[in-house]
Amino acid sequence: MGPRSGSAEVTAEEFGELFRSLSSWGRWGESDERGALNRLGPEQVVEAAGLVRDGTSVTLSLPLNTRAGPDNPEPAVHFMTSGATDDTGNGGLRFAMDFVGADYHHDGHTHIDALCHVAYEGFRCVSRGEPARR
Repeated sequence: MGPRSGSAEVTAEEFGELFRSLSSWGRWGESDERGALNRLGPEQVVEAAGLVRDGTSVTLSLPLNTRAGPDNPEPAVHFMTSGATDDTGNGGLRFAMDFVGADYHHDGHTHIDALCHVAYEGFRCVSRGEPARR
């Protein structure tokens, strides 16, 4: 995959300088968990709510992609572990259950991970600069 249009290569030193200049660690106190959401006050919430016109919900999800391709090098794995007609020994109660396995760090899937899984210089990037841990 080639470089993206408009992208520029930066050195590790340049990245470090940029990272430190943009970091918000400690901006809202050591125990803060809201991060940039602290920038939103009641006025902004009311203003945003005023933009609603018809109450239509819009999903930002992608369908579960189980087929490998150039845009999905690590497809999700999906299979049923129990069908709704399987007798589970619970009388008339039945469950349809499935297994989903996915590497959520690829473009072929909606990302359900958290930014606190990103670490830089031994610290979690989006968790108040706490040390990275396994």
